[in-house]
Parts: sequence; structure tokens; C-alpha cells
Amino acid sequence: DWSLKVSKKYVSKDVATEIHEKAKPFIQWLKEAEEEDSSEEEDEEDSEVEIEYNDRARVEPLKAVTQVTKKVIEEDDDDGEEIDIDDI
Repeated sequence: DWSLKVSKKYVSKDVATEIHEKAKPFIQWLKEAEEEDSSEEEDEEDSEVEIEYNDRARVEPLKAVTQVTKKVIEEDDDDGEEIDIDDI
């Protein structure tokens, strides 16, 4: 877009024309590179794997979860005697 029009907003029209003339080979190179890049993207799009999406969700029934409960048996190692830690 910049290379298509000569602007005298920042510099005189003569200087702007000279800048455009000197930048012309670079602008041409950029255009060619952009065209090559876009043609490569088109080729890649054709060779890529296509993915087909399906909006139907697979619904599987819920599995019942069995609760495992263990009875905690309190074991008394002291034979019913309480130990006073201050006496130790």
C-alpha cells in the first residue's frame, strides 16, 4: 500500500519520489515473496488431512460405584491401663 502512492506529508514530493524509486526493487521482492508464500499455503491446505467433526456426543451410561467401607477396630495395647506420660 505504501509503495502505490507518493506522499508529501513528511518530505517534499521530489524526495518522496526518489525514495520510492530506490525502494522499488525491495518492494518488488516483498511482493514476490508474499505471492510465493500464499501459493505454498494453498498447496499445504490441499495436502492436509481433513477432520470431520460430528456434533453428536457419545453418551455412555453411568457406572455404579460401590463404596468400600472398612471397620476400624481399635486395638488396646495397654490392656485397659492408661499411661500417664508425666510418670515416665
